[in-house]
Amino acid sequence: MTLEEFREKAKDEEWAPGWDEIENAFGEVYGEQEPVHFGTLITSRAMFGGEEYLDGYSAYRSNNGYSHIVTFGMSELYADEDSFGHEFSKWGYEMTIKLKDEEPENCVWAMNMLGNLARYTFKSERCLNRINM
Repeated sequence: MTLEEFREKAKDEEWAPGWDEIENAFGEVYGEQEPVHFGTLITSRAMFGGEEYLDGYSAYRSNNGYSHIVTFGMSELYADEDSFGHEFSKWGYEMTIKLKDEEPENCVWAMNMLGNLARYTFKSERCLNRINM
């Protein structure tokens, strides 16, 4: 996509190219399955002074008896011209976890854990894959 094409698509304020890419990647694994979505309160998000650094989570049910959860917010989700054409956007990754529970509603504790990891990353400005232990 050229920058001009990007600018044209970005006129649609609902367009979220990063969000779409995440859903497309999971769609390759889980087909047409509609995930269970868990959103964070807009007023709780860090951009508005809150402590939530993720926009939300999606949970997919596997035929193998687990829930597969993915975060939304570690990468650039929305049309941001400053991120266009870069190898990575924002932190450059999303977090996932698979839990041996078929009901995503039972996995909220793991979403809270992922939210805490996101908060750590944003506040410390340390990418998880670069932490030396």
